[in-house]
Amino acid sequence: MRRIIDSIFGWILATVVVFEILYIFYGLVFYPTSIFKFGSLPLFLLAPLPNPIILLTFISGVALLAYILSVSVIVSASASYSFFGCSECRRGLARLMGVIAAFSMLEAVIRLFFERFPNPMEGMETWKIWMYLLNASFYEEVVSRVLLIGVPVALLSIRDRGWYKLILGKIPEDRRGPLLWLFVAISSITFGYAHVPSWGLLKLISAIPAGVALSLAFVYYGIWASIALHFAVDFMSAMMTGPHGSIFTIPFGILLVAFAGYGIYVILASLVSRLGKPKAARRRVVRVRACPSCGGVRFLYLGEGLYRCLDCGMVLREEDLVIKEIVVE
Repeated sequence: MRRIIDSIFGWILATVVVFEILYIFYGLVFYPTSIFKFGSLPLFLLAPLPNPIILLTFISGVALLAYILSVSVIVSASASYSFFGCSECRRGLARLMGVIAAFSMLEAVIRLFFERFPNPMEGMETWKIWMYLLNASFYEEVVSRVLLIGVPVALLSIRDRGWYKLILGKIPEDRRGPLLWLFVAISSITFGYAHVPSWGLLKLISAIPAGVALSLAFVYYGIWASIALHFAVDFMSAMMTGPHGSIFTIPFGILLVAFAGYGIYVILASLVSRLGKPKAARRRVVRVRACPSCGGVRFLYLGEGLYRCLDCGMVLREEDLVIKEIVVE
């Protein structure tokens, strides 16, 4: 039953994303000169510091046009691959979207008790909102997930074959140790705190859980999935609250409430599932010598410091072996 519900919401989210992509390309095709009126777009880094946003530079003019068009292609390709190229990824992103929507609704309810709260997009022209959110879907994932999770994990595995692939996420299970989850926590908190200057402290209620969900998408499915999920979250919220009129506000509001209810179901189902299972055996990470060619850990000692890999047959000296971390029960 749970798989069926996940599939239904997965296809709903995929359909919404297709509509959002078409909406974006409509603006780029019919209003391309709007980008030149945009002014400039800041490029920055995020770091776990009191002021997490480190401004680098601004881009404008032709460079901005080329950048926005490139980001449009990247986001569209990421969404197409994540929602239509992998059924498990589609269901997983739907679950994460539900959790994000649930915390967003919690934030919205709490904000009802405050007369005034900051909204940086209030009064902003529609096409400007498009540009900001389109850029956020790509750029914030690079600085939050790739740089704060992917790069550290890859550097810690630099002696392993194919270590550079970890930069873009989809971390294998044998690499998901305590340090990875520390990087996820740092990324999520930094991501959430970076929203405070524009949205106020109450934004932490939804921004940090959103950071966790996007980080999980990065860890389990890769950077393309986290970009696609970020795009879906931002534009669904913008369609509901932005200056689009009731024609979009009502249906997207209903969708967001539906996903919030689904998110509560996902959270409760996960808790019940965990509480109902016997406590798993404690896992630990051990370091073993491995073949630099195939990653195998089984060897036959030939004497005189030589080893034969039993997986690929390569003969190696002891100093040629690499260190590999494996998870054991």
